[in-house]
Amino acid sequence: RVDAHATAVVGGGRAPAPNESGAPAGAFTEITVMSGETLWSIAEDVAPGADPRDVVAEITRLNALENGSVTAGQRIAIPAEYAPSR
Repeated sequence: RVDAHATAVVGGGRAPAPNESGAPAGAFTEITVMSGETLWSIAEDVAPGADPRDVVAEITRLNALENGSVTAGQRIAIPAEYAPSR
């Protein structure tokens, strides 16, 4: 299960934190990683018709993930093109 939350950036804000991509508003959706999920399983869940390797690479780049792993409770950005519809 992917818990999705749309994210919007509204003017006059803060500078992006080091792990934020600085992507334009609407370019991504945030999800919360659930227990047992991996980048691969998330990629398969949010983009079942896409090559998971490509989706993992995009998620890794968008979130500046150095080691390619995620932990339960972590919030990560998913490219808008793969945003879950729920």
